[in-house]
Amino acid sequence: MDLFRQELSAVLPVHLCDLVSAEWIPWEMVRRRHGDLPNDPLVALFDAYHLILSRSHPVEALAAQRIPDDSSQCLRCGTCCTHMRPGAVSAATYRRWKERGTLAGEFYMAVGEGRNRMYTCWFFGGVRLRICPLLFRNLEDGRPFCSVHHLGRRHRPSACARFQPNPPICTMGEVVLVP
Repeated sequence: MDLFRQELSAVLPVHLCDLVSAEWIPWEMVRRRHGDLPNDPLVALFDAYHLILSRSHPVEALAAQRIPDDSSQCLRCGTCCTHMRPGAVSAATYRRWKERGTLAGEFYMAVGEGRNRMYTCWFFGGVRLRICPLLFRNLEDGRPFCSVHHLGRRHRPSACARFQPNPPICTMGEVVLVP
């Protein structure tokens, strides 16, 4: 186990320490996006992973599958999931996600009041995450993958569902996620 993961074991609460050995976690991206941050965002990310597992999401089964190449020319580099946020969704969209049990809704937080209320991502436990918590590492090829992509467009933020990869621009980081 590398030094980052060993140090993480000392930071995480006991109930999350088993996750340090999970190979489906995109460790390189977690280290890059969270390695220099205070403990709160790291703990929130691992609490999010814990929630996903507690919801019986088939993380390990998905991570073990061969993921075919995408016809949209996505390189599965993970840039869009680690550097960009898909933006706010309406209260109606958020409500539909909650009714369907869609995981994406677990990581949105309300902003605004009354009729202007929107929901923005990626949050967990009131803490802004620096990586989409639905991004995992495929064990077959080592590349990132979206753990809800296979469920269809209704289970993803609309900006994610409409996003069109544009290699090599989309792999350069810090690019705005636009439909």
